[in-house]
Amino acid sequence: MNKIWKTGEDNGWWTFSGLILLCFATDFSTGGIFLPYFLFKFLVIGNAGTGKSCLLHQFIEKKFKDDSNHTIGVEFGSKIINVGGKYVKLQIWDTAGQERFRSVTRSYYRGAAGALLVYDITSRETYNALTNWLTDARMLASQNIVIILCGNKKDLDADREVTFLEASRFAQENELMFLETSALTGENVEEAFVQCARKILNKIESGELDPERMGSGIQYGDAALRQLRSPRRAQAESAQECGC
Repeated sequence: MNKIWKTGEDNGWWTFSGLILLCFATDFSTGGIFLPYFLFKFLVIGNAGTGKSCLLHQFIEKKFKDDSNHTIGVEFGSKIINVGGKYVKLQIWDTAGQERFRSVTRSYYRGAAGALLVYDITSRETYNALTNWLTDARMLASQNIVIILCGNKKDLDADREVTFLEASRFAQENELMFLETSALTGENVEEAFVQCARKILNKIESGELDPERMGSGIQYGDAALRQLRSPRRAQAESAQECGC
């Protein structure tokens, strides 16, 4: 089940003072219900007007958000995706890009496992601001945050101010993944979130990321999986119970 919550104003979306997260997925092909293996905290960051909220809406609702206004504070959305046969729930915080909200939105960076760093391919100004956003993310979020650079508004190629090659070089120099996206057409929108989640999952499986480390931005999806992933802890608890 996918939900979007919005803070700061009420335009028909759900407002909230606390979040209730529904942590299950339904596989309609088999009629089964599966708990996700992991929960990942994601950020969507970048200058105002780059289409961050439209990207989130396209990812969650599979449609373009025509009446999008500048985000006030933060917006929240969640979606369960299948990554290499494993269900992963993304808990996504879309932050306001306006400078007057930076002190508020920075508090949401803490403990993020992944981020979409968004600029507008038709706006050189939004591209020039990427370094500041990247610095904030790496200073304030988790130590091993995985970031994908998204050049949004690919559908406006005729008005392009930032070339694909230039942005690709920036991504390579800063060890970022990179895609150009269109929130209008949906091109590469889901792929951006999936690529980021896949890289986090690969790092978990290789041992580079520890979901049990505080501030990792990762949580286990259910208690049983946690026991399977932590056999030494289970063995220690068993030894205490039997007095061995």
